[in-house]
Amino acid sequence: MFSERWNVGEIFSAESPKAFHCPNDDPISMEILLRVLHLKIGLDKRFMPITAGHGFTIVCDKYDCAAAVSFVAEMWLAANLATAELNYGEMEYLLVVALFFDTRAHAESLLSMMTVKTAEPVLDSVTRDDSMLSVSTLVTIHKHREEMKATIKEALKEVVDGPKKCRCHYMIKAKDVLAVYHKVDTLSVEESALAAHRYLHEIYTHPFIDCGRQNHSPKERRLNTIAYESITKVISIGKGSKMFLEELGL
Repeated sequence: MFSERWNVGEIFSAESPKAFHCPNDDPISMEILLRVLHLKIGLDKRFMPITAGHGFTIVCDKYDCAAAVSFVAEMWLAANLATAELNYGEMEYLLVVALFFDTRAHAESLLSMMTVKTAEPVLDSVTRDDSMLSVSTLVTIHKHREEMKATIKEALKEVVDGPKKCRCHYMIKAKDVLAVYHKVDTLSVEESALAAHRYLHEIYTHPFIDCGRQNHSPKERRLNTIAYESITKVISIGKGSKMFLEELGL
C-alpha cells in the first residue's frame, strides 16, 4: 500500500509519495488513517469527528493497522468520553470503536451509559439496516435497562402495597405515585431514578398521620420505614449497573 514511497533499489526516498487511489475505500476514513499512521494529527486528541469512528475501524481492519493505531484510538475514546453530553447515536459510534480496539474499560463505560443515561428504544435498531451494533449487544442493553426500571417500579409499588391495615398508609395519593410510575417508561433509567428518589424522599421526610398503633407487625410496617427502604433500593440503581463483556461473548 505504501510501497510507492520508495523507488526500486532505494532504501528511502526524499520525494513525497506518489498519488494512489483506493476506489473502494471511504476517502475521509483513509485520510484519517494516513494522518494517524504518519503522526500528522498534532496535539488534538479529537483528531476525527465521532461519526467517522465506524469508517475508521473498517479501513484499520482492511489494512491490518489496528495494532499500529490502537494507542491513538484509545486516546481519542478517552477524550470523547470526557465530554459532558453524548447522545445515543454518538455513544453507538464510540462503542463500535471501543469494541474493535478491545478497550474493555471504555466499552464497559459506554454500555453502562447507553443503558442508564439514554431512553432510545434500542430494540428498534435491530431491524435497521444501518445499525452498527450486533443484535446481542442491543438485546443486552435493553435487558439491563428493563431490569433497572423494574427495580424503580418495584420501589414505588412497595410504598403503595405496603401496610394494608395501617392508617399511616392512607396519606399516599395514588395519582402522585402513578404519575412517577408512568414516567419510568418514557425517561432514561437515570432520570427515572431521580424522579422516584425525589418523590420517595418527600414521603419519607413529610409529616404523616400516625394511626396510633404501638406495635406494627413486620407485614404492617410503618409508612416511613417502607419509604426509606424504597429510597435505598432506588439509589442502588447504577451502582450495580456494570455490564460485563463476557455476557456478550467478548
